[in-house]
Amino acid sequence: MSNMASMHGVRNGLACGLSALIPAIIFLLYNFESTQMEYYGDLEPFVSLFPAFIFITCLISNASIKEKKEIFQCSLLCALCGILLWNLIFQMFFSTHAVLNDYEPSFKIVGAGGVIEAQSMSYALLTAILSGFIRILNLQDNEDSIPSQNLPPRPNWDPRIENLRGELAKTNQAVLQIKKELWQKR
Repeated sequence: MSNMASMHGVRNGLACGLSALIPAIIFLLYNFESTQMEYYGDLEPFVSLFPAFIFITCLISNASIKEKKEIFQCSLLCALCGILLWNLIFQMFFSTHAVLNDYEPSFKIVGAGGVIEAQSMSYALLTAILSGFIRILNLQDNEDSIPSQNLPPRPNWDPRIENLRGELAKTNQAVLQIKKELWQKR
């Protein structure tokens, strides 16, 4: 397994997970004195869209990789890093919201609603596997690509272009002449 594919997957996963900062900060500032359920209700649409973020990030992350094993490695690491950071950011902001509103903060690491949650991690991994399959199905082998050796060299000058330029110049002259005549008649 390639170290480059691992680092590529981790970096893109961290960038995907950091996307949780935007809605978390905006809704924390907007609903400063709301209840925990209202805060979660505001963030819920973003939570349901996160598999789409992971899918797009995994496809972009493994776009330059050619080996099938490395594509899956990159996709899985991207999804794992992304979901762990996403859940960690939301846990930190839920705890911050609780502290600011004099609730008892609860920071969970493992379990339902925690950083390491089985349901969200399974969604992320399935999304990563799906993006890996899609990327592998769209790989082009060297045999399938168009051989460029059999094509004749591209010409750098074509006499038809000169003929078209001459016709265009004549047409432009005729249009200018008609415009001049119309202007004089007015």
